[in-house]
Amino acid sequence: MAQLDSIPQTKARADDSWLGVAVVGGVLFALALTILALWLQVVPSAPTSAERFMPLMNGASAVYRITEADGTVHYRSRNVQRAPASQGIGDLSAAAFAALAQAAGIDLETASTAEMLRRLRAVEVAAMTDVEYDANGNTQKRTTQLILLTPSHARVFAVDDIGIAPALPIIAAAPAQETITGTVNAALPFAFTFEQQPLATATTPLGAWNDCMRVRTTLVFQQDQSVSQTTYCAGVGEVMDETSASGAPQKKYSEIIAASVGSFLRGSAPYIETARRSAEMRNAFPTRLGDALRQAFLYQEKVSSNGITTQIVPLEEFLLYGTASGAIVALDRATLSERWRFQTGGAVYSTPNVTDGIVYFGSADKKTYAVRLTDGAFIWAFPTQDIVSVAVAVSPDTVFVASEDKQVYALDRDTGKVRWTYAMGAPIVAAPTLYENTLFVSNANGELTALNAATGQALWKFATDRAITAPVTVDGEFILVASNDFTVTKLARADGSVTWQTDLNDTVETQPIVADGRVYLALPYELVALDAADGKALWHYRDDRILRGAPMVTGDQLWQLTLTELIGVDAKTGTRFFAVPHFNSPTAGLTGDGQLLYAGFFDGTLLGLEASAP
Repeated sequence: MAQLDSIPQTKARADDSWLGVAVVGGVLFALALTILALWLQVVPSAPTSAERFMPLMNGASAVYRITEADGTVHYRSRNVQRAPASQGIGDLSAAAFAALAQAAGIDLETASTAEMLRRLRAVEVAAMTDVEYDANGNTQKRTTQLILLTPSHARVFAVDDIGIAPALPIIAAAPAQETITGTVNAALPFAFTFEQQPLATATTPLGAWNDCMRVRTTLVFQQDQSVSQTTYCAGVGEVMDETSASGAPQKKYSEIIAASVGSFLRGSAPYIETARRSAEMRNAFPTRLGDALRQAFLYQEKVSSNGITTQIVPLEEFLLYGTASGAIVALDRATLSERWRFQTGGAVYSTPNVTDGIVYFGSADKKTYAVRLTDGAFIWAFPTQDIVSVAVAVSPDTVFVASEDKQVYALDRDTGKVRWTYAMGAPIVAAPTLYENTLFVSNANGELTALNAATGQALWKFATDRAITAPVTVDGEFILVASNDFTVTKLARADGSVTWQTDLNDTVETQPIVADGRVYLALPYELVALDAADGKALWHYRDDRILRGAPMVTGDQLWQLTLTELIGVDAKTGTRFFAVPHFNSPTAGLTGDGQLLYAGFFDGTLLGLEASAP
């Protein structure tokens, strides 16, 4: 173990077992392969030439301030999701699919299914979703433009379910001029003109650019005419727009005020939220569910690559989760329909934190995001030097981000600007725990540090001999630390002194759960209950399948996911009383709200379980 600095510290015992090293190495190797497989699903596609002025990569986000002709101000948040055109076509309306086929050069009357799929796989579609909300934060509308990307153009072929044929150009790789006539939904005629010219410079609230294009468009539709002049700049996309409509005496003007486009990050949207809801993630509830559980609902992500990669976060009306394809999804609990989806540029392993109506989470694209709970509108993003794979912690004014770049970042909640940083010396692979004014952070070297949450000053340190991959658990004036060196330790919260330490027979990679004077731990093949007062073992339950995630306590019941089953164990005796098979490998542990249990799976299914009828 490397020598730590002079800050007060304690140390766990050393375990030199070669078998322990081999087991841990094998687990870490398997985890690395899993992460690699998921990451390959969201490797960014090569940009087209047209994207120099309109980047449409996964996760590109921006916020615009819009001043209407009457002087009122509102905001538009934009987020981009990109995929081969063959994905998600089952959700398109007939008119939108017909418009896509025409834009992609597919003859629907003569093309075989195989030929059609081959053509669709060869081109890409960007779904550009705009959310508009007023100065009071009330959502006004949500619109998704579907854009077909070619090397020379980005063309809109649908708006929501409305098909546009032929597709309309947004931006071209070089100055261009077109006049187009066509129909909306194959019925209503329109006329469209497009003229694009280079522009030397453009100045916006986010700064000045010296490589831009100006596009002038005119749309005539059902006796109405609108004329827009839009400026696009290399590396960031649309930065400003002026639009006039028939009969309107003044123009509508929009300007970019925040952007997260690839490596370009600048600005933040105003902190406006009407529904200040929060989610409290709990692993223990006082009331038992029942002697048996049954399926309450089953939801399936529409695209197979959208495996669920985080714990499920239950709120009153939403269920939130992250996916391998890089999205945070808000699922309506009542209808099991998608309320909104926010796309990032990498897989999301960081369980969302919901505080006062804002969703905070990290991504494998090396950024941490803040979006609105009501509609998924982008607020800000913050870059780190490596992936953010664990949940963030949030105080009334600060977001605490732990990254695998070995740093802890304290960010202003409203703007995402840095308050302080702290170097941990090794990748951080366990979520930080905030309690009162202390932040507990551990790293892959087995070091736990208590930090003053206001200043980032280290208060004390504790060291183990293997990685700490689970968050610590606060139990009154004490904290519990589980380590891959086969130990769980109870420390004084104030100074890190050891109260007791218990040796177990395997690594402990999930958070200790404390309930009714007991500490419950999930080892790879074993559930263990310890006396919280002295750390002595009360019972062991051995299973022949790998356990997934931490257990969930409901009264005198303990619920645990394995690779193939959900099991119920008596919390007092460790006797199994229930088991039900599930259909795929779970990606994270159970969550619950006291009435239902929730689990997400690699194949994109979300399972809700409730007590069986008596």
